[in-house]
Order: sequence, then structure tokens, then C-alpha cells
Amino acid sequence: MQNKKILVMGIVSVLLIIILSLFEFPSPIFSQSINTETVQSNQITDIDTADTEIKDTEVTAAKESLPAYFNPNGEILNNVDFDTTVISEETLRLNQEIALTGSYEATVESSSEEITAEYSDIIYGNIGDISSENATIGISKADPFVNIRELPDTNSSIVGKLYKDSAAAILSYKGDWVQIESGTVKGFIKSEFLNLELSNEDIIEQYGKRKVLVATDGLNVRKEAEEDSKRLTVVYSNEVYPVLDETDDWIQISIEDDNITGYIVKEYVNLIVNYNQAISLEEEQALLRLEEEKVKETDTSGITSSKVKKSASTSASSPKQNYSDENLKLLACLVHAESGNQPYEGKLAVANVVLNRVRSSSYPNSIKSVVYQPGQFSVTASGSLQKQLDHYDSYSTTSQKLSIEAARSALEGHNNIGNALYFNRYSANREDSISDSKRIEDHIFW
Repeated sequence: MQNKKILVMGIVSVLLIIILSLFEFPSPIFSQSINTETVQSNQITDIDTADTEIKDTEVTAAKESLPAYFNPNGEILNNVDFDTTVISEETLRLNQEIALTGSYEATVESSSEEITAEYSDIIYGNIGDISSENATIGISKADPFVNIRELPDTNSSIVGKLYKDSAAAILSYKGDWVQIESGTVKGFIKSEFLNLELSNEDIIEQYGKRKVLVATDGLNVRKEAEEDSKRLTVVYSNEVYPVLDETDDWIQISIEDDNITGYIVKEYVNLIVNYNQAISLEEEQALLRLEEEKVKETDTSGITSSKVKKSASTSASSPKQNYSDENLKLLACLVHAESGNQPYEGKLAVANVVLNRVRSSSYPNSIKSVVYQPGQFSVTASGSLQKQLDHYDSYSTTSQKLSIEAARSALEGHNNIGNALYFNRYSANREDSISDSKRIEDHIFW
């Protein structure tokens, strides 16, 4: 009987093993697997969901095009394994904070769920270094302009000009003079030239200019406010464009440099309200040089044709040129990509960061090598610089010409930031943490 029981149990065991083998069970997890995040350079954001599948060749290309990362201690992480390394949101934020020349927002494409910046969040533009949200603002009544003087005295040196309908932050009053700050200019004008009776709400309504700040890397510009409409061009992170019109989901913008108007998805931008501001003597002199050059070109050729535009790389004001046209082109395009919406002084400062690095033993010794050094200028990887290089021969707007003039002036020895080697977007925290820094509009240099 005992033998029969053993035999029955053996048969039952065999049957159980056979039955269990017919089912699939997950293998036990002996170690935590490494989460792999695919990284692709130059993805373009649109209203449709981005395709996250990347072929092996695309991953290889991404490895070659992405710059080195910075760790929280400020050390460059070379030879990053993009196949297995998980780049967290916090790591990216830290990388952006300590990046040497502008934050590298082009590293990983942000999905719509990850973008915290909403169009409804208004960013108040600055009047000089003061947020217009908190400033007491006056609007110029002078026609066409009033001189801004260094001291409250008509015999004092002129430091800039405030044109009609431009805004200025009020710093103090001295008799019938007002100390103001506007753009990159700080000085005094007579109070009679300012309208000081408007509320901030009235000023925003009557004189505020709505613009958008691109809050993602690579945003399609469509001909119509439709997902399947023709793509006209691409705009990039931190670029700023005037608003022409808006719908529930789309904004029509003007891209003056390309002579294009088109639509972008509202979800991926921030709204900025800013104003016309004073111009400095340096910027006015740069504009005058451009005008003189245009006149000389017209006198020489008899007409202003497309050939004249091409001569932007040959300055009538710099006969002793000691730099190549190729270096001027690259530097001017880098300046425009990084600071196209900045005043002339900001453009000149960016150009000098590049040249200071060329002269420094810590960096490569050529403009091209400095510009394309991995991990430094985000616009080289995002596509923004290449866009400027492609359009350089047709540069015609004032902002484009000022970028060329700033690059040329820097190459000829004009320097407004001393030995500064770095710059980044301005923030109060960054300014507090960096000694001997200099702010110029939206950038801080050190």
C-alpha cells in the first residue's frame, strides 16, 4: 500500500510539472535594470506628439553632436554613455545653471507635459535693470528725442537718447531733473519731457509691446494655424519674436530677419511685455557707421543691390582689416544667434567673450575652435547658429547689421567687458553668486 501511495504521488508530481510548464512566468529580478533614455539632438516640437523611436544611426549621431555635460560641481562629464545614462530633470537644471555660455536647453526634447511655462504666465520686461512690474515708469513726450545726460546739468556729457513714446524707470528726482534708467542707459533728463501720470496698466495697454519667448528647443513655424499646414521655418529656445495675433492654441509671430509671418503653438512659449527704450551713444554711433557705409556703397555702385548686401563682410570703416571674412561671418552669426534681441552693447559683449577665450590659454586659439568647442555655446547644437550662417549673405535688418557691426568692432579691439570669459541669461540669484559680474540687458557677463 505504501508503494502505491508513493507511485501515485510521483505521477501527480509529474503531471503538475507538465501543467506548470505550459504557463509563462516572469523571470525573477536579481538586479535593477538600467533605464535607458534615448537622446536625440535637434528634435522639433509641434502640436503633434514627437516620435521617440530612434534608430541606431541616429543615436550615434546624437552622441557625436551633443556637448559634454557639467556635473553639479562644475566639472565636465566627458565620454557620457548616452545609451545607458539617465539624465534627470534636476541634472539638466543644474547643467543649465552652471553652463558657461548660455544654458544648454537643446539636450533633451521637452514633451508638452514637461513644459511648465504657460503662455498665460506674463513675463514683465525690464526697464533697464528694473522689472517693469515693480518700476515707476515714465513715457517720453520729447519729439523726436531728449538727450540723457550723465549729471543733472545741460552742460553735462550726453550718454544716450530717449525717443518719443519710449519708457524709462524713475530712480530719483533732483529739482526739475529726473534720474532715469532705460535700456543700457542711466542718467538725467528734465521732468518736463516725461509723462508721469499714467498707471502701469495704462502704460502696458498703450505702450507695451507683446512678444513671445520660445520655451522649448526647436519649434515649428506654420503658414496657417493648423498642425498639417506648411512649415515655414524653425525657431529656437530663448529667441524672442513680436506677436501679431493669437487664437486659443496658436500665436502668429513676425520673424523680421527672415521676412516671415507664421504661427507657432501657444503651449511652448512665454508672453513678454516690454517697451521701446533709450539707446546709448555706442549704439547710435554703430547705427551711424552702418548708415555711412550704406551711403558709400550707394555712391560706389550707383544702386543698392543684392551685391551690396553681400558686402556686409567688408567694412568701409575698417580699411586695415586684420581678420578674415570667414571669421567675421562666424562671429557675427554667433553673436546674432546668442543675442539677436539684445542691444548693441550686449552683442559687443558676446563677441568679446569669444575673443577673450581665443586669447586665453584655457581655451582653443581660434574663433572657429572656440565657437564649436563641445559643451559651450548651445546654439551650435540646436541649429540656431547654422540658421544664421545660412542667412548671413542676406542680412538686412537693423538687428542683423548691428550684430555684424558688433563682431567687427570687437575684432578691431573694442571691448566693453574686460577679460570676461563667460556669460549666461541674467537672474538675480546668478548675479548674487558671481562676483565682479556685469549685467547687460538680459545677459550677465563675468
